[in-house]
Amino acid sequence: MRCRFLWSWAVLWSAACRGGADLSTPAPPAEVTVAEVRAEELAEWDEYQGEFEAIDAVEVRPRVSGYLRRVAFTEGKEVRRGDVLFEIDPAPYQAVLDQRRADLARERARLALVERDAQRGERLVKARAISHAYSAVDQLWIPEAGVHETAKQRVRWRVIAMAQQRDIAGGESRRIPM
Repeated sequence: MRCRFLWSWAVLWSAACRGGADLSTPAPPAEVTVAEVRAEELAEWDEYQGEFEAIDAVEVRPRVSGYLRRVAFTEGKEVRRGDVLFEIDPAPYQAVLDQRRADLARERARLALVERDAQRGERLVKARAISHAYSAVDQLWIPEAGVHETAKQRVRWRVIAMAQQRDIAGGESRRIPM
C-alpha cells in the first residue's frame, strides 16, 4: 500500500513540473458584440402549465331510457332552448301506450258491465223477479257497495296513465326544458 502511495505522488509531481502555460503574458481580449440600447414598451408575460376549464358547463342526462337513434348536437357547440338533442327509438314507448289504451278499453268495458248489471238489478227488483237480498248476495245491484264508483275511478286512473304515456311517447325528438 505504501508503494501505491509513493507511486501516485511521483506521477502528480512529474505532471506539475512539466511546465504549463506561460503566465507572464496576458491573454488576448475576448471578442464581444455591441448593440445600441433603446427604450421601448415590453409586454410582461409568464408561462404556466395548466388546463382550461369552461365557466359554465352542462351535463346532459336522460330523463327516459331507451335506444338512441341519433344524437343531434355536437359536444362543445352552443345549444339553444328548443333545439333537438336526441332522437330516441319510440317503439318501446308506443308499445306501452298501446297497452295503456287496451287497459282503458278494458276498464270502460267493466264500467259498462257494472252499469248494465246495476240497471238489470234495478229492473229485476222493481219487477219483483228477484229479492233485494238476492241482488245483494249475487252482487247484481249494490248501490251501497260503490262498485259503480270503483269502476269509474279505475277508468279515470287509466285515462291519466294513458295521457302520461302519450306525453312520453308523444314524439321522437326531445327538446331542452329550460
